[in-house]
Amino acid sequence: MTRGEKIIFQLQHIMGYLAAPLLAPLYFLFLRVMGYRLRDLFRTRDACRRLFREHKGPWIVCANHLTMIDSLLLIYAMASLPGHLIHYRRLPWNLPERDNFQLNPA
Repeated sequence: MTRGEKIIFQLQHIMGYLAAPLLAPLYFLFLRVMGYRLRDLFRTRDACRRLFREHKGPWIVCANHLTMIDSLLLIYAMASLPGHLIHYRRLPWNLPERDNFQLNPA
C-alpha cells in the first residue's frame, strides 16, 4: 500500500468513526420504526462476539442481497448499538453494486 493510499484509508476510517455516533442510532431507529425484527437476535450477537474473539483477522461477510436492506440487517444482527460505537472497526463495509445502486435515486 502506498503512502497516499494509507493516508486516504486513515482519513476514511476517521470519518467513519466520527459518523458512527450520528448514523448508527438512525439506522437502529429506522429498523425499529419499520417493524423489522430478527429471530434469535441476542443469540446471534453472542455468536458474533465469540467468533470475533476467536478470529482476530479480517472477515468477509457475504449476503445474498435479495433486497436493498440486507446489509443493514446484517450490521444490526452483528452488534448492539453500544457495540457499534465501542467496536467500530468490527462493522462491515458495504460497497453496493454500481448498476443496482445507480438505478435507484433514493
